[in-house]
Amino acid sequence: MVALGLVAVFVLLLMLYVLSVGPAVWLVENELLNRPVAAAFYWPLEWIAIKVPVVGPILNRYVDWWAPNTVTEPVAPPLSAPTAPAPAAPPAPLPATATPE
Repeated sequence: MVALGLVAVFVLLLMLYVLSVGPAVWLVENELLNRPVAAAFYWPLEWIAIKVPVVGPILNRYVDWWAPNTVTEPVAPPLSAPTAPAPAAPPAPLPATATPE
């Protein structure tokens, strides 16, 4: 029973953290909260928004609701896998030499 209560408290705190990003943006835009402090506190949400493509647009829309006069950059799409470099050109053939007979 105690474990269930702890899980419920953890989930509630996690929900409050995610939902608090909206009011934090409003506070930053109204110069009541320092932008670097807010950015440092909410960097995990930015990381998740970049790594999970579905979360980025949802989070941007939620933030826009709290600060509609700001321009938010769309979250960058996930990076694609690196491509292999182009194969090197074959070495130039050696000049022909006369063979002794």
